[in-house]
Amino acid sequence: MSQPSERLGQSVAELRKLRGMSTRQLADRLDQLGHRIAQSSISKIEAGKRSVDVDDLMALAVALRTTPNRLLLGGRAGTEAISLTPKVATTAHRAWAWADARWHLDSQYDTDTPQAERADDFRRHARPTDLRLREEHPAARSAHALWQLVGVLVATMESNGPTRSQMNLLDGDPATRAAQLAEARNAATRDPVMLVARALSRVDDEVNALLSEAVGELYQVDAPEFAGQTVDGVRFDARGTAFVRPGTALLDTMIESNHAVTRINAETLTHWLRVNMDRFFDKGSREVPTD
Repeated sequence: MSQPSERLGQSVAELRKLRGMSTRQLADRLDQLGHRIAQSSISKIEAGKRSVDVDDLMALAVALRTTPNRLLLGGRAGTEAISLTPKVATTAHRAWAWADARWHLDSQYDTDTPQAERADDFRRHARPTDLRLREEHPAARSAHALWQLVGVLVATMESNGPTRSQMNLLDGDPATRAAQLAEARNAATRDPVMLVARALSRVDDEVNALLSEAVGELYQVDAPEFAGQTVDGVRFDARGTAFVRPGTALLDTMIESNHAVTRINAETLTHWLRVNMDRFFDKGSREVPTD
């Protein structure tokens, strides 16, 4: 069973080599970052013969373009057992879920909080409040469940469906996991493709509900002559479509001039976003613009 210092040393060596760096080059990179670790010390870290403090850990993660979690927990997230302290061990998958604030460690040494309250207590304190509140929205939770089930689908492509051990790789509160296990064991939904399809349907419903709440009263205006232009502060897309709130002069003008004006719903807005996705994503990289 691997120990934290052992995993960290192995991770540093593995990532350093993947980056094509020598220990000398890594030492130079750390020096450029303002945190000096001698070349000989890097070799000792990789061999598990030198301790690493928090400042070392952060600097190594930055230098190797990774995260502290990756250095501490290693590059696998399966069912193999790993040690977190001399008396606490878990699977690599559970350790990653814990480090990502997705699952609490149900340790026998945690006696300060009643067992039934530990999951909620962990969620309240493991993530910044603003992020946690966003992630706990029903739409976000449904999307996360879909993401997990896609992982199960990938893991079971050549099997007869998800086994209990594979479904146990899911994280979440006990009630949610119990429901997922029950659903997976149901003969009608044992097919992992069906599981993903059902989860996708739930995400679609939740996101449409979210959009409906966010959109409120909104109107679609179609004016091809204004394609690509900004009129009264409203931007028309390449097809001459814009979305306008009621009570604006532009909306009144469009109605008076007999332009096509339609009150929209979440489904309409979702369709428009899909059609115009190239406005938000670079066609080459498909990455979200940073500016």
